[in-house]
Formats: sequence, structure tokens, C-alpha cells
Amino acid sequence: MADNKQPQSREAYRRQQTKQDEQPEPSSAPKKSRSKRQPVGDQRVGRLKHRLNWAIIIVLILIILTYLVLFFV
Repeated sequence: MADNKQPQSREAYRRQQTKQDEQPEPSSAPKKSRSKRQPVGDQRVGRLKHRLNWAIIIVLILIILTYLVLFFV
């Protein structure tokens, strides 16, 4: 059915997709877990706090610059 180039109805397409989802994916290498790449709990919160602090500082600086430009120009 995948070689068929004619348009399919939605129902036929959904059936085809569910059949493909049910088939196990052949993989030669074992899947790596995402936990090695993503920070966990406290690390994620700490990084978000750091980013939020920088965002607040940048917004405050931009507000002050805007005020100065509007006041003196």
C-alpha cells in the first residue's frame, strides 16, 4: 500500500498509519535513553532560574534605555 501513489481517503490513511505503528521498528543498535542528555529535576530548575534572572535583567535594562531615549530625545 505504501507504493500506491494515488490519493487515499482519510480512513485508509489512518488504517495504514496504525498498521505501521503496530509493527516493531528494526534497530541494530540499542536505543539510548534521553536521560543522559536532559538535566534532571534540580538541574533543570536551576538552569531555568538562571535563564529567568538573565531575562529579567535584560528587560529592566531595555526599559531603562527606552526611558532615557524618550526623556532626552
